[in-house]
Amino acid sequence: MTIISPFTLKNGPNQFESGQPAKSITSTRVQGMIDALAGIYGGVAPHTASYTPSDASDAGTCVEMNSASATVFTIPASATVAYDVHTVIEVFRYGTGSVTIAAAGGVTLRSPTGTFTIRAQYSTVVLRQRSQNEWILSGDLT
Repeated sequence: MTIISPFTLKNGPNQFESGQPAKSITSTRVQGMIDALAGIYGGVAPHTASYTPSDASDAGTCVEMNSASATVFTIPASATVAYDVHTVIEVFRYGTGSVTIAAAGGVTLRSPTGTFTIRAQYSTVVLRQRSQNEWILSGDLT
């Protein structure tokens, strides 16, 4: 973030915009800026079909699955995508089609319920990498 003057701020997309008066800053925008600076949340990555990350760009983001058909979000092996241990990825089911979280070969995926399907439209789950090739899935599962 760059402070242009005491009354205007500039930051990346969907946060503050160049020349935006400080009086229009909302608590939601401030929280989004804090989270982005802290590396907690890096934005939304929308997908309309099954998806397997091919690089670590989804780390710290929300992956939005938006399809009327069943889709699968697959966690790749560490040899394919080298996420930092403790990486967090949020997966949000926006569409009406079911979303299942799956593990690629060599990856262990654990959940407290032993299930890996996001329960309903508008539900969210979180994946956290505990160690290389071990992920913990928690949230609104069925």
